[in-house]
Amino acid sequence: MGAYAQNDCKKPVYLTFDTGHMAVAPLVADVLKRQQVQATFFAANEKTLRGDHAPDKSWTPYWPARVAEGHAFGSHTWRHGSFRQDNGKQTQYRLMNGKTENLNADAICEEIRQPDVRFKELTGRALDPLWRAPGGRTTPLALQAAQACGYRHVGWAPAGFLGD
Repeated sequence: MGAYAQNDCKKPVYLTFDTGHMAVAPLVADVLKRQQVQATFFAANEKTLRGDHAPDKSWTPYWPARVAEGHAFGSHTWRHGSFRQDNGKQTQYRLMNGKTENLNADAICEEIRQPDVRFKELTGRALDPLWRAPGGRTTPLALQAAQACGYRHVGWAPAGFLGD
């Protein structure tokens, strides 16, 4: 069993998944269910390997099943962009296609809130008031705006981030 006794670990471990390409999503769901493990899923409007998007109606069987299993759910932003830097009262937001936009606090909230709207349409349940910045990149304004609209940021543990 190693150098540590089983009871030495008193801190919880949080298992999280971001939507991504969803190729292994059914396998992950099967393993979690079989092992009776709860996780937190962070949802974005990301294109999957099937050519659709993670919150499309084609994924309707998947998401309500995870809700029924008792998992937690948070936002991973709608367009899965990267919060780059604050410029006064706006944050530079780099999209997956390389284009950038400047978002004010209201636009940041909308970017974080949109997955919640779509998730509720698919499952009848709102997301938990959590969000995770794609790529782990946040700015002070993005964090402040998200908190003002009711979302707490959940980052990766330094040893747990393998990329996004």
